[in-house]
Amino acid sequence: MQDKTVLITGGNSGIGKEAAIAIAKQGATVVIACRNEISAQQAVEDIKNASGNTKVAFIKLDLASLQSVRNAAKQFKQQYKRLDVLLNNAGGAWATKQFSVDGFEYSFATNHLGHFLLTNLLLDMLKQAPEGRIVNVSSEVHRMTRFDFEQQINPASYNQWKTYGFTKLCNVLFTYHLANKLSGTNVTVNAVHPGVVNTNFMKKLPGMLKTAASVAGSLFFLTPQKGAAPLVQLCTDPKLKGVTGKYFNRHKQAKSGQDSYNTQFQELLWQKSEQMADLKDNG
Repeated sequence: MQDKTVLITGGNSGIGKEAAIAIAKQGATVVIACRNEISAQQAVEDIKNASGNTKVAFIKLDLASLQSVRNAAKQFKQQYKRLDVLLNNAGGAWATKQFSVDGFEYSFATNHLGHFLLTNLLLDMLKQAPEGRIVNVSSEVHRMTRFDFEQQINPASYNQWKTYGFTKLCNVLFTYHLANKLSGTNVTVNAVHPGVVNTNFMKKLPGMLKTAASVAGSLFFLTPQKGAAPLVQLCTDPKLKGVTGKYFNRHKQAKSGQDSYNTQFQELLWQKSEQMADLKDNG
């Protein structure tokens, strides 16, 4: 990864941070994009120390704000001459129904729409790279829900995990549709389920689920380092050159949920996302 530049959203904690360390160890310039500036600055120092690589930096990015996404993309283009890998890793699940500053359901805005806009704004740089790669972190939870767009982006009855599952389904739909659009270019795009990982994400679970997850996490869940390994593989492994439009369950290609292959759903999500992000006019 010498001379390559990698941008990682949510690279200040969990599997994103571990992926940043592993990729930095391979010699890449690593830029983490995250919302919390204090934790990001500390993460930059941690990644430098753990990897022995000083080419690590931070860009402020709030995926729930489309203006913040635009600002981050602009800043990245001003500061860096190339982008070889975009790792869309950041995400979360929220216990109560919330809305982004732009008026969209918060988890949809963070887990899908922000990454959709960021990816499109940086596509020109990825196309200029000898071998551009986009990696979208999804989850097996995407199988929990069907693609009912209008109902899911503004649910009458909010369910944290169904909504989260819908956003992870969006990650896979986006991956497949973008891969088709990028056919014939040097840019590949794949989605990955990293496994069930014992990270701070589990602290967002409600009540007894959090207690159960804490106990199970110490016994059964993957460490952040092991959870990051499939992400690092997709970002760096020479054997995956040219592999695109695939879903990985950890290190192996797998079949994703039924709705993810529906080309009408893929197209609808793309069109709605374009409208919401005002991409055609201002992209």
